[in-house]
Amino acid sequence: MGNQKEIRILFAEDNTPDFELAVHELESAGLSIISECVEKRNDFEKQLFNFNPDIIISDFYLPDFTGLDVLEFVIGQNLQIPVIITTGSINEETAVNCMKAGASDYVLKNQFRRLPVTVKEILHKKQLQKARLASEAAIRQSEERFSTLLNHISDIAVQGYLKDGTIKYWNKASERLYQYRADEVMGKSLFKLIVPDELTNYVKAGIMSMLETGQVIQGEELRMKRKDGKYVHVFSNHAIYRLTEEESELYSIDIDLSARINAENALLESEKKYRKLVENSLIGIYQSSFDGRFRFVNEALARMLEYESSKELMAIPVKDIYLFPDDRKELLQSISESKSTSDFETILITKSGHKKDVVINASSEGEDIAGMVLDISSRKAAEREMVRAREIAEESDRLKSSFMANLSHEVRTPMNGIVGFAELLLDDGFDEETKRSFIETISQNSYQLLDIITDIIEISKIETEQLIINYREFSLAEMMKDIEKKYQLVAAKKSLSINFLIECRKEDVIIISDEAKIRQALFHLLNNAVKFTETGGIEVRCSKKGSSIEFMIEDTGIGVKKGSEELIFKPFRQVEESLNRKYGGNGLGLPISKAYIESLGGNLWLKPNPAGGSIFGFNLPVRFKAIELTGSLQDLNENPDYSMFTFLIAEDEFTNMTYLKKLLVPTGASLINATTGKQAIEIVEMNSTLNLVFMDIKMPEIDGLEATRVIKKMKPHIPVIATTAYAMTGDREICLSAGCDEYIAKPIRKSELFRIIRKVLD
Repeated sequence: MGNQKEIRILFAEDNTPDFELAVHELESAGLSIISECVEKRNDFEKQLFNFNPDIIISDFYLPDFTGLDVLEFVIGQNLQIPVIITTGSINEETAVNCMKAGASDYVLKNQFRRLPVTVKEILHKKQLQKARLASEAAIRQSEERFSTLLNHISDIAVQGYLKDGTIKYWNKASERLYQYRADEVMGKSLFKLIVPDELTNYVKAGIMSMLETGQVIQGEELRMKRKDGKYVHVFSNHAIYRLTEEESELYSIDIDLSARINAENALLESEKKYRKLVENSLIGIYQSSFDGRFRFVNEALARMLEYESSKELMAIPVKDIYLFPDDRKELLQSISESKSTSDFETILITKSGHKKDVVINASSEGEDIAGMVLDISSRKAAEREMVRAREIAEESDRLKSSFMANLSHEVRTPMNGIVGFAELLLDDGFDEETKRSFIETISQNSYQLLDIITDIIEISKIETEQLIINYREFSLAEMMKDIEKKYQLVAAKKSLSINFLIECRKEDVIIISDEAKIRQALFHLLNNAVKFTETGGIEVRCSKKGSSIEFMIEDTGIGVKKGSEELIFKPFRQVEESLNRKYGGNGLGLPISKAYIESLGGNLWLKPNPAGGSIFGFNLPVRFKAIELTGSLQDLNENPDYSMFTFLIAEDEFTNMTYLKKLLVPTGASLINATTGKQAIEIVEMNSTLNLVFMDIKMPEIDGLEATRVIKKMKPHIPVIATTAYAMTGDREICLSAGCDEYIAKPIRKSELFRIIRKVLD
C-alpha cells in the first residue's frame, strides 16, 4: 500500500457529511487519496488548477452552480480530467444530460459503496487512453522521420499509390525525376501523369497483380513520362505496405537510367561514325608480303600510326608495328588456312610508342596480303568505360537494394514491437504488471527506432559535408565511467566479461573536444564488439599519449574476414549481407565512427586480435585542462539529492511535463510548473528561490528562446537548460546563443539529464 500512487480527488460538495462519507468509502476500499472539498464556483475554478486533481466528484446541486456547470468548465478548459456526478436523487433525463455533457459516470448518494469501483474503473480507462495516445504519437513521429529519410535520399525516386493508381506519396527525388511537385500529384492518378499511354494497361495489370498476390516485380526497366512530355528510362523496384488487412499501398523505387542510355546511344553513334569512315575510304589500307615488307600503305594508315607520310611507314618492317609479334603470326596462319580473315583484333604501336586498338580484315592476293585496318581505340575505351559504368551501376543497384531491404527490416522490427504491443494495451485481458512490460517494450523499441533514424540522418550529413564539430570542455573520467556502467550491463546480458582499463580513472582530466561525437563513436564500436562476440570478453583501454588520447576496443568475437577490412567502413555495407545473415544492423555504425574520428583529426584503425576477434582503435588530438578533483564522481544513473533546490519546468505539453517531473521528483527538488513562456518569465521574476529553469523552446504566447533572453537579462545567474524536440545540427548553437546554459534533446534520458543538471549547478 505504501507504493500505491495517491489519487488526487477534488470534491465539489456543500454537504460535509456526504463528503466525509465519500472519503470513508474510498479509503475503506483501499484507495490512497488526497482530497480537497469546495462549495463555491470561484473556489472550484481556483482549486482545479492549484490542486491538479486526477478526478473530480461533484454534487449535482451546489449553492451557486451545478454539476453541468462543472462539466462545462472542465471541458471548456480542455482538461482531460474525469468527472463523476453525485446526487441524492436524479431522474433519467438529468442522468442522460450529464452523460451527454461529458460526465464519466454518476452515483446516487445512497449508493456510495459503488463509488470506489467507479473511481477505479474511470482511472483505469484514463491510464489506458494515455498509453494509447503515447503509442500513437510515437508511431506518427516514426512515420514523419521515415518520410524525412526518404526525402533526403537524393537519387532514389519513391512513389506510393493505391490499387487504382491514386498517388499517396511522392518524395523529393520523384519531383526531380518527373518534374512534378508533390502538391501537384497527391491524390491524382499516376496513369494520367507519368505512365505513357502504351504502358497504361501493362502497369495497371502489374499493380493489381502485386497487391493481390503480394509478389512484387523487381528490377524492371520502364520508359516513363515527365511533366515536359519527354521520356525517362528508369530501373524500378517495388515494395508493398499494408495499411489494413483490406487495403495496401504499393511503393515504386525508381533509379534514373539516363546516364546508361546516353552511354549506349553514344556507343551506337560511334559505330555509325566509323562505318561512315570506312565507306569513305578513310580507314587504313595496306598491302604487304608474307615475309613482312610493306608493298603499299595509304595516308590514312600513316596518320593512324602517327607517321609523317606513307613513305616513312613503308620503310619499316611490318612486325615492328605490332605490340605482340605473335599476333601477326596468328593473322598469317588464319589467312594461310582460310585465304582471309576478318575482325582480327590486335594492338599496334604508333611512331611515338602509343598503343592503338585495331581491327584487321585481310585476305591473300597471290603472294601478298591486302588488308584494311580500322582504329577502334575510341570504341574499346568506350566499351571499357561502359563495363566500368555497368559494374558501378550494378554495384549501386545492389547496394541500394540491399540498403532498402536492410532499412525495411531494421525499421519494421522495432515498429512491429511498437504497434503490436500498443494494440495489446487496448486488451482488457492483461493485468497491470503485464501491461507495464508492454509499455517498457514499446519504449525500448522506440529508442531503437530513434537510433536507426539518427544514424541515417547522420550519414546523410556526413555525405553532404554538413557535419558540425562542437568543441567544449568535458571530463574524460566522467565520460568513460558513464560508458563503463552502461556496457557492464549490456555485456552482462550476454554473459560476457568486459574490462575497462582507464588511465585517467583516478584523476579528473578535463579535455576540449566534441564529447558527443567521441561518445557516439565509442558506442558504435562497443555495440559491434558486444554484438559479434558470443563467448569470452571485451577489453577497453583509454590512455594519454602526449597531446592525444588513445582508445582501443579488443574483443574475442568472430573477427573481420580478410579482404573486408575496407568494405566495413563503407556506408550500408556489411561483411555478411544475405537475407539470412546472423547479425542484424544497418551498416552505418563504423562509417559514422570513422567520419566522426577523422573530423576531430584522429584516425580509426583495425587489426586482428591474436587471441581471436578484432581490435579497433583510434587516437584523437585534444587539448587538456587539468583541475583538482573536488569530490568523487557521482553516478549519473542514481538519483542525486536536490532537496535544497527549486526547479522551474516550463513545458506546455502535459505528457512531457509529467515525464520530466517523474524523473525529478525522486531528487527531492521543489518543482514549479509553467505552461507558457509568459508565465515562466513571471514566475522567475516573482520567485527568489529558483535555482534552475528547464525551458521548452516551442512555447505558446512567448517562445522559449525569447523567454530565455528575458530571464537572462532579468536574472543572469539562474541557469537555463533548453529542452526541445528539435535535434538537428545547429539547434544546440541556436539555444546557446539565446542564453541557454545547456541543451538536451527529446526524448530525454535520465542519465543525460542528471549529467547536465550537475554540470550547470556545479
